[in-house]
Amino acid sequence: MKNFSLILLSSIYLIGCVSVQEYQPVVDPRSISDQGQFTLDKYECENVVDQIDYTSAENQAALLGGIAGASTIVAGTSALVGLTGGVVFWPIALPLAAAAALFGGSRTSNTVEEKEQKMRAIVWNSCLVERGYTVLSTEGVPLQSTSQNISLINQQKQQTQSQSNVIESEQKDTEPVSTVKQTDKVIYDEQDAKRQALEEELIAEAQRRRKALEEELIVEEEAQRQAAEEAQRQAAEEAQRQAAEEAQRQAEKTTADDNDLKIMALEAEIKQLKIKALEEELQKMKSTQKQGLNEAEKVEKSSEVVYVLPKISRPVAPVYSEYSQESGHEGEVVILFNVSVGGKAINIDFKKSSGYMELDQAALDAIEETVFIPATLDGIVVESERLQRTFSFKLQEN
Repeated sequence: MKNFSLILLSSIYLIGCVSVQEYQPVVDPRSISDQGQFTLDKYECENVVDQIDYTSAENQAALLGGIAGASTIVAGTSALVGLTGGVVFWPIALPLAAAAALFGGSRTSNTVEEKEQKMRAIVWNSCLVERGYTVLSTEGVPLQSTSQNISLINQQKQQTQSQSNVIESEQKDTEPVSTVKQTDKVIYDEQDAKRQALEEELIAEAQRRRKALEEELIVEEEAQRQAAEEAQRQAAEEAQRQAAEEAQRQAEKTTADDNDLKIMALEAEIKQLKIKALEEELQKMKSTQKQGLNEAEKVEKSSEVVYVLPKISRPVAPVYSEYSQESGHEGEVVILFNVSVGGKAINIDFKKSSGYMELDQAALDAIEETVFIPATLDGIVVESERLQRTFSFKLQEN
């Protein structure tokens, strides 16, 4: 961009160096219907600008008295903006404005005072506006002419016309002067053509730059869109992953809660079964005690009633396992039971535990496997009263 700005400044400077006048107006091309007529009108206005006496107080009052528009020296930039439909971007327009303000088509910028430059610009613009052309300001706005400017220009036109008539009458004698003017006109036309070609080149370059910038903008927008879509996709995947993890945690928690409930229900059921078993056992004990009392009463009432205790028919000794002996487990187990009419121990309870589960189980197995001769009452087989048996487990001394 810096190189392009330098090229623009150099190009406009070259145009300014070959320009005939200090100031060159910028005319809206749409107001030019006849290029040949425009060239003649511009040439005539140039003569008017050169013929006015800018040192005259009267002319200065007419041109500078309340007249706005001296800022049109840098109108070239706005004209380019208008010609290209607004495609001359500021990076291009700013060097143009700076160059136009600095050079402005000057051939005597080091010698012409600023006031005279302003007055020459006003005369240039007013002359062209009077002829029906649209002259653009720095803001790209068409300029207007004042009545004072038009009056002054008309006076100068009359003077110029008179001078032209005199020149025409003396053409035969002053043929070299006419030839000089024709040469000046050719030079001006060439300069104007170069200026126009440069303007067209600048417009084309501005359009190319605009297209390139638009393409870059499209690429950048596409990249931003893809980045936004990728971010949304990643966010959606992260949300799905978190949702799946949360669902898994909830499922595991639900399973654990269900297991806890099942365990609690099973424990409650076991507790109920134990309570029921204890109640049944207690009921049996009460029934047995009641039955024993009844039988005792019967024996007391009749001296002939005889109760015979049950006897062991086939004894079974408890197993004292090697594990218990090697572990040093010993102790005494006391068991309460009844003998059924079938000769087996029933209603078995532990009155005393050895403190070791395997010893208590061995004593229980022994009493259950022992065969008894059932008790009799007056010769009738009956269930015995509550009996007690003790099993001892003691290590032998070596």
